[in-house]
Amino acid sequence: MSNSSALLNKRREFEAAEPSRNGAQLRVLTRALDVAYTEDGKTVWASVARTAPPYVTPQLIAEMGHLSAQIRAGAYGAPRYRVISSGKNNCFSLGGDLQLFLNLINVGDRDGLFAYGKAAIDEIWSSITGCGLNDLVTVALVNGEAQGGGFEAALACHVLVAEEGCHFGFPEALFGLFPGMGGLPLISRRCGDDVANRLMQKSNRYTAEFLREVGIVDYLVPTGTGIEFVRELVRTNAIPCVARRQQQLRSLSYSQLLESVDEWVTCAMTLSSKHQRSMRYFVEAQRRAFQR
Repeated sequence: MSNSSALLNKRREFEAAEPSRNGAQLRVLTRALDVAYTEDGKTVWASVARTAPPYVTPQLIAEMGHLSAQIRAGAYGAPRYRVISSGKNNCFSLGGDLQLFLNLINVGDRDGLFAYGKAAIDEIWSSITGCGLNDLVTVALVNGEAQGGGFEAALACHVLVAEEGCHFGFPEALFGLFPGMGGLPLISRRCGDDVANRLMQKSNRYTAEFLREVGIVDYLVPTGTGIEFVRELVRTNAIPCVARRQQQLRSLSYSQLLESVDEWVTCAMTLSSKHQRSMRYFVEAQRRAFQR
């Protein structure tokens, strides 16, 4: 089975599962996500499961895609918010599935790599467009490291909440790549081209405090208080920055994201052996984080 077929089949695994309501709260447990609905605030919560890998696997993308489809289909009624977060300690996401990338590169599977990238930007697009619902606000709650594709996922949401001490970054340049799922245009929408270009020129880890100063993080809250802060935020249903953020993000087109993925795949398929060795260092870091 090709990797592109595997991605499609993972989506299909979830299409038969319809959520059922039980009073004020609905909870669905899947392999990569812990999904809950709370009536107070009319919020769909999607948290990466503690037992899932701390990076963006095809499984996670498939489950996020299923959730987006269920929201569009009305399975959660008419929610006002969708919140993405992580159940892991000190880790939001360590980016893309680098071992998968290396495997696809080494066998020359351009279609498989493109299928991964397209599936990923489909969920970036869902965050930008409110899962296709005009009134849905998307929120990212970051509680630790948000690197690479994890940073992009947070940037695509209308509201970005980060706990103090969190770090963000794009390490892709260290192994010859660039953030292919919208990194630069997503940052540009939040803080302007000049600041975005300066940030993207280096592979630094940036603190949440610094990113709040330059306008990328919308709310900075004390460590360990993020969930309660977001609960209160959605309960009061008053977030001044939402309309501006939605307008900024929706100036980005799906075709721009797709072009970025195509360029990213082309770049990845021509990575030197030196850059592939550098990528393996990050694969090992992802593996160690998963085993903690």
